[in-house]
Amino acid sequence: MGRIEAARYALLRALQLQPDSAEAAITLSTLPPRPPMREDFAIGAELRSNSRSNVTYRILEVRKGGFGAVYIASTLDGKMCALKTLQSRYLWSDEDRARFEREALIWIELGSHLNVVQARNLDRVEGVLCLELEYIAGGDLQAHISQRGYIAEREAVTFALSFCDGMLYAHNKLQIVHRDIKPSNCLLDKESILKVTDFGLARTFAQIELNALGLSDIALVNPDYTLPMGTRSYMAPEQFCAEARLDTRTDIYSFGVMLYQLLTGCLPLTGNIAQEFMRACNHEHSISDHLLKVIMQCVEPERQNRPGSFAEVRAMLEPTNGLPPAVSSGAHLSPTTLQQLDDLHARGCALMVLGGHHEEALACFEQCLQFDPNDATIFGNYALALLDIGRFNQALEHLEKSLSIDPSSLAMMRNKGLVLRKMGRIDDAIILYKQILENDPDDLMTMVNLGTAFLSVGRCQEAILLYTHGLRIDVRNFALWANLGNAYRTTQQYEDALQCCEMSLAINPQDSVSWDCQAEVLVRLHRKDEALLAWSRAIECAPEDAWLWMKKGELLEAMGKTAEANPCFERFADISVKQDKLHVRKSD
Repeated sequence: MGRIEAARYALLRALQLQPDSAEAAITLSTLPPRPPMREDFAIGAELRSNSRSNVTYRILEVRKGGFGAVYIASTLDGKMCALKTLQSRYLWSDEDRARFEREALIWIELGSHLNVVQARNLDRVEGVLCLELEYIAGGDLQAHISQRGYIAEREAVTFALSFCDGMLYAHNKLQIVHRDIKPSNCLLDKESILKVTDFGLARTFAQIELNALGLSDIALVNPDYTLPMGTRSYMAPEQFCAEARLDTRTDIYSFGVMLYQLLTGCLPLTGNIAQEFMRACNHEHSISDHLLKVIMQCVEPERQNRPGSFAEVRAMLEPTNGLPPAVSSGAHLSPTTLQQLDDLHARGCALMVLGGHHEEALACFEQCLQFDPNDATIFGNYALALLDIGRFNQALEHLEKSLSIDPSSLAMMRNKGLVLRKMGRIDDAIILYKQILENDPDDLMTMVNLGTAFLSVGRCQEAILLYTHGLRIDVRNFALWANLGNAYRTTQQYEDALQCCEMSLAINPQDSVSWDCQAEVLVRLHRKDEALLAWSRAIECAPEDAWLWMKKGELLEAMGKTAEANPCFERFADISVKQDKLHVRKSD
């Protein structure tokens, strides 16, 4: 569906530009109906995390711009945070989802620095991938300029030095080119400490392809080729050229424009003439000669004439503020060992939420255990990563270790139940799940898992009662709706099953379990064309689920479409072989 929606957008755009294009109109008419949409999060909504059972967010404020949305939220314990995600209308776009996942990985990889907004967690909320960021309460530099008109030189240089520290850290850590530097992307906390934010357009130098998503690329250093992107008033001349080579000097140009704006309240003309504009207008603003020289060097039209790094820029700025030289590349702000442990653990958890990064997640947890071999939570998350690649015995061992450290952890008990269920020890899992619910009767994750265990041994009515009870606690839990649909399908209550799938998909249109259930029911109701579309959408949501390919292939074959069925069977075989190899390799 992601490619289909991209095609739909392109065709609609083509028809706007050329309304009489018969070819575009015909092609558009052949596309399947639009996929279901969901509403964006609303102010006042209480949203439960799908990844962490004890986390609920209350939405206090909504900020939208471009493709993304930022929700200012509080958790039930009163902690403030900012949830960043895609606006719902872009959730079916492969390119936009990949871009957001790349941004999330970059932010998680960055870890902690005083002058960079910190990513705390990567979460799924109602099935939507959300990046949980620290909440910065002091506004941004753009608001600062708007309130005052301009900023006094010493304060502006202090902000500039902090910005250089943040960008120098980001460059040294991940070789990042930010590509959208501007005052509104520089937040100020209550102590007026500047923090760089919004890595939505950021690229590491190694990311040659626009849609590349892979951690192995992040550590390499190569030029970046890109399409024109950024905020026009701050863009370096090379950013206006398709497939231009961008590097740190591109960000340094934008920084020079921003510093000029801080000192004058004005934005120069865009592009190659910005430098001449600043020089010609300086008599109106009385910027000191030294600072003007720094700005002029940053905004040189030819990139090779600009400073080569933010370390150079910082060294140029320091004499104007009477500050001692930087120690070395922001090293005076290096995180503590404890902070490194938290960052590493958050990275491993984020990789698990994203899926498909088993080796990297395992490596993170292994390093964490070298820091702290007695952390129950790390053992538990390591076990889940082992479970994902089929190493059930080792996963169980790690969970037993976790529970020996913290016997009261309901989360680890729940994870143990999941492993037992995967190992076929259904009765043991059911006993454990019931123990958890005795301690926490409102644990919805456990209800989902217990209901699944009931279904696997034919106890359908018990599962239905459990899911129905859970939905009385949280009517927007799409997993409960999806599983209730499967229970009704199993008991041949097909219309009820379809209604449950519709409820689930209204909350999370990208839930492959609901699409799969819907397709199974539609086949039994002899609505094969609709079933085929449902399985196509399930595959778009979970392209590495081999059985979805098999089911689609079998339906196509039953419909006499053998030529279309064969690629599905081939894809099933390819995924199955790849997964078998992964499990064998990890067992060695």
